[in-house]
Amino acid sequence: MPAKIRMADYGDFVFSPDAPVDEKWIEYIKMADRLIEECHKAQSRCRQSPFSAELAQRKQTLEGYLGEYTALYEDKYTIRPVERDVRFLHVSEFFAAYHPIRDLFSVLHCSLDLPLHTIREFQTFDELDRLNAALAEDTPLRWWRSGPMDRPCYLFGQWVWELKPSEVVASEDGLALMFSEAAEKDRHRQDRLTHSQSCRSTAPAATLETLAKEVRVAVWRRDKGKCVKCGSYRQIDFHYIVPPDRGGGDSPDNVQLLCDKCHRLKLGDPSTP
Repeated sequence: MPAKIRMADYGDFVFSPDAPVDEKWIEYIKMADRLIEECHKAQSRCRQSPFSAELAQRKQTLEGYLGEYTALYEDKYTIRPVERDVRFLHVSEFFAAYHPIRDLFSVLHCSLDLPLHTIREFQTFDELDRLNAALAEDTPLRWWRSGPMDRPCYLFGQWVWELKPSEVVASEDGLALMFSEAAEKDRHRQDRLTHSQSCRSTAPAATLETLAKEVRVAVWRRDKGKCVKCGSYRQIDFHYIVPPDRGGGDSPDNVQLLCDKCHRLKLGDPSTP
């Protein structure tokens, strides 16, 4: 069975469709994309011809240009300022808020070292149709990066799933059936967990449906999209720190990200491995 992982927010953003057009941003992203693409080409050529002084010099020059350009924009387009910029949405936020996606868009990526640049473009409406089919749990869509175990990943529903070694060679129809079964099994598991919490008179977990969007965004960015207990990106959800029936509220200070295992440990679930 494929493993559900939280890859949709791993430094990936979309420029909000509701943000006003910004010509300076358009100029910036064109230059950033060009510089990073040229650097990647130069690095690839150096690997192919490691003893070429000319290629090494070209690579060093381009990396110098990129470093200078990054320094000019690090206060705007590296990951920390981008996470505070309301114009940029984590990919999962974008999918949840705008599905079905109707307009062409690009997925952007940034880290502490590299500023925002384009890593995946949805340039045709056929591509949008395939994306919307994956979000609607119809046909899985190959994700543009491998998972934590360096195996292929697919978007299906609101989640990205990483295949197990035995599943990599599955046919297209086989993948669709596999992901449908995995999604249904995950829903049943979540239902059982919710029922178990209810039986213990414990407040149910905060979910994407019950928490305000601004709270979800603040908590997700603060906790960096991973479990605050173990650091896992797998089976992550929002949970109250102090349940509402004990006086807890819906503010970001009372909500945290936990993986399923750490949440069950917190509840004292005896079935937790």
